[in-house]
Amino acid sequence: MRLLISTLVLLSASFVTTALPQEKLSAADEQEVGSLVASFNHQIMRTRDLTPYLNTRSADIMANAWLADNDLVSHDLLTKARPDELRRFFIAMTNLSYLSTLYIYSKVYVKTGGFREVPPRKQYPPAVFRLLRRNPTISDWWSPDRFSKPITSAQQLRAFTSTFERATAMLRRYLKSHAPEQTRMYRRNLAWLEPLLKEPEIETCETSEQCAPYPAHSQFVNVQLPLVTLILVRMNGKFEIIAIGVLEGLW
Repeated sequence: MRLLISTLVLLSASFVTTALPQEKLSAADEQEVGSLVASFNHQIMRTRDLTPYLNTRSADIMANAWLADNDLVSHDLLTKARPDELRRFFIAMTNLSYLSTLYIYSKVYVKTGGFREVPPRKQYPPAVFRLLRRNPTISDWWSPDRFSKPITSAQQLRAFTSTFERATAMLRRYLKSHAPEQTRMYRRNLAWLEPLLKEPEIETCETSEQCAPYPAHSQFVNVQLPLVTLILVRMNGKFEIIAIGVLEGLW
């Protein structure tokens, strides 16, 4: 089974259903969002780690909605698992997907077939692929002739998280010595993708019910970057990142 990390745009849309018409960023908003995005890019380029942006209360809200809306983890386990274990699992999964996307961008011209055509073996360095394949459930998901089953036990969830974290650490070390940005293929992929990215868009929800858990009239901004999409919300007078999704990130 090939799993796609949602960009979380659909989750943010739940806050702006029947919202006011889509708005343009003001000059001041555009400058603030641009500064926040530049800071995010600088941090991620240095650390290759999304954890600080995912380990927040706002990110938990989005992550819980994402987990509840897919068949990766059984509904029964979602109601019984400890919140901190679900958060750790989601963070490990998203980090691995992001780093895998970086790796793929440096190896495959995605315009010709897209991420869905990239087999698992080519989504990671060989050592990382072997580590992931040793997990029996992941191996089953990758097998085209087996039915994919969700994670159903806390023990299984912990095993997944541990495998993802180990694979993430290995892949992060690999990328430190094999910077994707220095490859011709990575630059070729960005040259194709960047013109397709939409300009940042802002929407405002009207009522407390529509905006929950955020205040009425909250403003949400969707910012598409080459590898990720960011969902921002204005809180306490400034924009903050509340969700990160990996664009077409497969693992």
